[in-house]
Amino acid sequence: MQRHVILFARPPRYGCVKTRLARDIGKGETLRFYRNNLSRVLGRLKAMQSIKLTVALTPDNVVFEGAGPHFCDVPIIPQGHGDLGAKMARALNQPEVGPTIVIGSDIPDISPHYIEEAFKALHNNDAVFGPCDDGGYWLIGLKKLAPTPSGFLKNIEWSTSQALQQSVATLPKQWKVGYISTLDDIDTGADLAAWKKTNTGR
Repeated sequence: MQRHVILFARPPRYGCVKTRLARDIGKGETLRFYRNNLSRVLGRLKAMQSIKLTVALTPDNVVFEGAGPHFCDVPIIPQGHGDLGAKMARALNQPEVGPTIVIGSDIPDISPHYIEEAFKALHNNDAVFGPCDDGGYWLIGLKKLAPTPSGFLKNIEWSTSQALQQSVATLPKQWKVGYISTLDDIDTGADLAAWKKTNTGR
């Protein structure tokens, strides 16, 4: 059965990405980080022959305007309306499609190793999460043997320490939930400085 990876992203445009990070390091440096990271992550994922990669872009109209060279040869879909939970639920709620994971575009350490870890976890679980140290998560995946529940990923306090816990609580209690390696996204200048400190030379 085909394994699907959906990368949530924004086109790398000045003033339109990572607003919290931009407040700390400026819009120009933020764009540079985001563009380089997006290119790096896309390159790693496109090299995986065992997955079907799709990019879900926001805002939706950029899909029709053309998203630029970063997205060459990758199917593009709009994220659609609603908050992050509604968008991810929509992407994951395709029962006819095989195991699917959704990841963000601001996690520098994403690699094929972690993607394979997530799909391996779905062998024995209905859902899988990749936690972040701040209480959120960088990955969510479903085995997709049944439609998602109506309350899936609703009323989540995003960008808080409760996001992972609240998201798990929207799943059916009988579902088995697995967890894989912790990775961190880059939301602030402090996040970026900490990542650079442990990744000398990047």
